[in-house]
Amino acid sequence: MKRIERMARILENTAKAAACAMFGLMLVVGAIQVLNRFLFDTSLSWSEELQRYLHIWLVFFSIPLAYRASRHIGLALLRERLGAQAGRVLDKIIHALWLAVFGATAFFTWRLMGVAKFQVTPGLGVRMDLVYAGLLVGCLIMVCLAAASLLSPRDGQHVEEA
Repeated sequence: MKRIERMARILENTAKAAACAMFGLMLVVGAIQVLNRFLFDTSLSWSEELQRYLHIWLVFFSIPLAYRASRHIGLALLRERLGAQAGRVLDKIIHALWLAVFGATAFFTWRLMGVAKFQVTPGLGVRMDLVYAGLLVGCLIMVCLAAASLLSPRDGQHVEEA
């Protein structure tokens, strides 16, 4: 189980670093775009598109972070009323549902990427399957973290909560 906990921490830290880098890049590109518009009275053709795609990637890399910090929508009131034993069962069910939802999302994103590889973004000229890859990677990180929480010997708690 130590190996699973270590893997979960590595995935979480990797997602955190990637999210920070994406946010920083969005900030820099946005600042360059604003300066270009006001100083040179022109706009960059690719900056808004890059920011849009980075924002999508940022969301899907941030979902696992919110999950690990228990900042997702929960059933706290129900869990408190259920008692300890039933609450642990509910936790396991919730982790299994997260695993199923993001597993399905990863699967269908993979299928979508097969179709999207023939399309190119208008401003950047990047294949659309590379744009959708952020969704796939974020979903796979989430699947791994949900599986780690589900397999945790600590009654379904997130690994860092224990």
